Amino acid sequence: MLYRNLLLILFILPLLLSSQESGEVIYSVVVKENDTIPKSDLKWQSSVQLFADTVNFKLLYTSEIAYFEVIQDKNYENVIQFFQEKHPRIKYATYQPESYFYYVGPTWQLANFNYRYHTKRMFVDDCIVKKEMETKWTITNEEMEILGYTCKKAELKTSFFDADRLMHQDVVVSAWFTEDIPYSYGPNYINGLPGIVLKYENVYYDYIASSVEFKEISVPILPKTISIFTPEEYREQWENGKDNFKN
Repeated sequence: MLYRNLLLILFILPLLLSSQESGEVIYSVVVKENDTIPKSDLKWQSSVQLFADTVNFKLLYTSEIAYFEVIQDKNYENVIQFFQEKHPRIKYATYQPESYFYYVGPTWQLANFNYRYHTKRMFVDDCIVKKEMETKWTITNEEMEILGYTCKKAELKTSFFDADRLMHQDVVVSAWFTEDIPYSYGPNYINGLPGIVLKYENVYYDYIASSVEFKEISVPILPKTISIFTPEEYREQWENGKDNFKN
């Protein structure tokens, strides 16, 4: 009997491991209110809140690559229609609420790099910005259970530009990752840890996983027909486009 049970375990274990090599994580996003960024001071507050309450995001992953994007379902279409009706003179009416969550387009995560798709904005055409994954995380002793997974907390000292106060502010952001899914992926561009990030806490907002499903998935191919820039090159493109516009 012991021998048969051992054979059964040896047979099932590879199947369980292989089933976790690909899957889908769904995230919701939550607007935050705190002493640093009082909610009452936020511009476009009603639009940002509607976006957060209505729209979800998804992370598709395999053992080699991950892909993160907003879920463009009926709810998303309704939000776009609402924004277009409320702000008919603004061509990209969802730009402000999307950028509030630092979402500028789909992100591919592979080989220690993030490839973020930037749709055309003002002076720069559609392009991809390639940036190394963050490695300066500090893993703490704190733990939290999310969707049945034990997650460890990692912190990162960073800064953000407060557009209302026209100044940079130093902050500490947190990522909760699980080593039960040992891939260095996460929502948006939040990764570089020894496990998938199921919760990300920023000053403005949180990304929180609402479901994890192991299944075979197909990750969209990284486009090869548009330009890929480093962050410095992208900024240079922006400045050149701005200067040409003035002239």
